[in-house]
Amino acid sequence: MPPSHSRLERVDELVRQQVGEIITTMLRDPRVGFATVTDAKTSPDLRHARVFVSAYGGDEERESCLEGLRSAAAFIRGELGRRVSLRNVPELAFVVDDSAERAQRLERVFHDLDFSADDESAASNDESAALDEDNAPSDDDSTA
Repeated sequence: MPPSHSRLERVDELVRQQVGEIITTMLRDPRVGFATVTDAKTSPDLRHARVFVSAYGGDEERESCLEGLRSAAAFIRGELGRRVSLRNVPELAFVVDDSAERAQRLERVFHDLDFSADDESAASNDESAALDEDNAPSDDDSTA
């Protein structure tokens, strides 16, 4: 019988916290640099875990960071096993988390759309103001 959903979420959170702490306090590989563990997803049988990592820098730095984490995976897993009480310590697979970059791209798209919508509304306001001026009664038309 697979573990309950809430237990799986608790294990995910525990793995995320502990692996993040191990990376920041114990790992001395210069390739890892400024890596932040953003999430962890364990399989229902708790034998495998994908650890999502956000790494500072460009594509080269991110790939180098992943290489460093992959080479240290056995060490991190061993230290995780000493820190948590699970029957099976999950095998760790590190994955780049690019959700922050995707969010920034979406924000830029929305920002650009907002500016184009503002430009369109300003243009339509100018057009309606011009139409109002054309339809406004002139001084010649007024009878007093």
